[in-house]
Amino acid sequence: MLFRSLFRDNNVNIFFQGHDHVFAHEILDSITYQSVPMAADSTYRIGITANGAAYLTDTLDGTGHIKVTVTPGYVKVDYIRAYLPADTLSGLHKNGEVAFSYKVRNKNTYIFTGNGNWNLATNWLDNAIPPSTLPAGSSIYIEPPVDGQCVLNVTQNIALDRKSTRLNSSHEWISRMPSSA
Repeated sequence: MLFRSLFRDNNVNIFFQGHDHVFAHEILDSITYQSVPMAADSTYRIGITANGAAYLTDTLDGTGHIKVTVTPGYVKVDYIRAYLPADTLSGLHKNGEVAFSYKVRNKNTYIFTGNGNWNLATNWLDNAIPPSTLPAGSSIYIEPPVDGQCVLNVTQNIALDRKSTRLNSSHEWISRMPSSA
């Protein structure tokens, strides 16, 4: 409990920890907890056998590493599997395959990851649709899947310091300075 309070008080989004030697991903109180996998285990079972029961969600066996990509808007975590050459001969496993992937967005960032309409929560990471007027300092990323599309079917207002900007469904940017400027 002490750590969760410390993390909340300091706006921690994600926490990485080792020594359990198992890939485990959980979210508690809007904080992502990530246990990192064992890098070298020829049985692919040591970590999950010893510590897998301690986790409630997204616990995977195997060996490998995590790749962490940090952007201004989010952190992306990929679990990259490692296999011995003999264990890849059947074609069932491939060394370097991504076994699990997720993103943790900054609290003032909205990421469109779906395919279709802007106003559907399921098209947004964490079901977080941007407010109709995006506050200054916030960000929107449009990252639909390959061959997907983002359809702006509502008006999106964007507050930029002393300027007001609006993006409407005909994809026109309309900017103007407020009359008090």
